[in-house]
Order: sequence, then C-alpha cells, then structure tokens
Amino acid sequence: LAFASDPDSVVIATDRTSFAFPETRLGIYPILRGTLTLPQLIYSAAGDADLALALSRYYILAGGTTTSSPSLIKYLGMADFLVPARRRDEVAEILAKAIMDNGGKPLSDHQKEALKVEELPSELTSEEKQELVWIKDLFINNDFLQALFAYGQGESEIPFTGERKIFIDEISRRIAKNSPHAVNVANRLISQGFEDYLKGKSLNERAQWELENWLIPSFEHADALEGLKASVERRSPKFSQK
Repeated sequence: LAFASDPDSVVIATDRTSFAFPETRLGIYPILRGTLTLPQLIYSAAGDADLALALSRYYILAGGTTTSSPSLIKYLGMADFLVPARRRDEVAEILAKAIMDNGGKPLSDHQKEALKVEELPSELTSEEKQELVWIKDLFINNDFLQALFAYGQGESEIPFTGERKIFIDEISRRIAKNSPHAVNVANRLISQGFEDYLKGKSLNERAQWELENWLIPSFEHADALEGLKASVERRSPKFSQK
C-alpha cells in the first residue's frame, strides 16, 4: 500500500516495521505502480541512479524477504518518519492534521521538518552498508539475471568467497525459486520505467504504459495461475523454467 499510492504520500515506519515484495514468488509482478515508484523513491533519497535501479531489482526480483531493518527503510526513502511503535498513532494524527491544515496538499520536506517529530536514530550498520555495496555491484550489470539464475540452479560457481559468497548464494537461490517469467517482466518494468522517469515522463504516463502492455498478459500466464493457486493451497509453486 505504501508504494501503490502517490509518491508524495507520507509514510511512517516504526521500530517494528518491515516490508517485502512477494509477487514474483506468486508468478506476477508488483502492480499498482510498485515497479515504478520504488526506484523513484530510492533515487530521490540516495541521489544514486545505479543504486536505485539495483536495489529495486533486488527487492522485487528476489521477492519474499523483508528489508534488513526499519533504519534501511528510512535511509532508502521508503518512509518519511521512523518512530517508536508506541507513538505511531500519535504521529499519524499530527501528520493528518498538518495535511488538512495544508488544504489536503502534500507536505514539503520543510513542512515535515517543521513538525519536529521526535524520531529514532536511522544510521545504518556497517553490515547494511556492505550489503548495499554488494547489491549494487551484483544487480547493475546487464547480464545479472542470467548469472543469478545460473548460480541459483547450480549451473555456475559463484566467483567469490566468504560472506559475500554466502550472501549471493542466498539471493540467487531465492530468485531461482521464483517465476522466471515474472522475474523477467518485473525487471523490464523496473528498467524501462526508471529510464522513462529519468527522461521526465510522469508517473501516470509510465503507469498507463504498464497497464496497457503488461497487466493482462502477465496475469494470463501459466505461472500466475500456478503461483496464486500454490499460495492458496499453502505449497511451493512449480513454475515453468521457460
């Protein structure tokens, strides 16, 4: 829901917040603009186009695993405020009143800061910083998907050792379990949508392109039926590897 709405929405995270994109494990992709808003939000927060593209691919294509921490959610621009769980409703009321006082219009960064909401520390750990570097290196190459499917299916050796090898092995195994069709479609939507965003196309334009060209074919694909059926039946899906 946080990503389906307008990018100007105000999102509150707490020390108990997590999120995940499970769609590729279900044989589909994150509809309702999920593939479009995520790279846009990360880019706005981090100012690094390669990082925004790589992380969006990581979270969506390797779907099903939550983020490392609420701090990372805040750092990557996926939340505006990070507060204690016990104060969530109080902060929501403060923000709701501020938005109404603003005529229902989105709050600017200056207006948000002026509210002086007491937040939790959002510094990243050294481990999280290292993971961001590894993810960026892994997901920014043009042939990254081919390599990850090969690693995950045991057809190729991971050319690293130690913690980095363990990290890549976990990611590649997750991707290899997901629908190849959904992974490829989602990657296309992320890449093209972000490229169009950098060219100045509006979110509505990009969403219309996604809706007209990808929604129905993706949900009519056999992997979508298998993934959703498996979810209802509480079993692991068996996707076609084509």
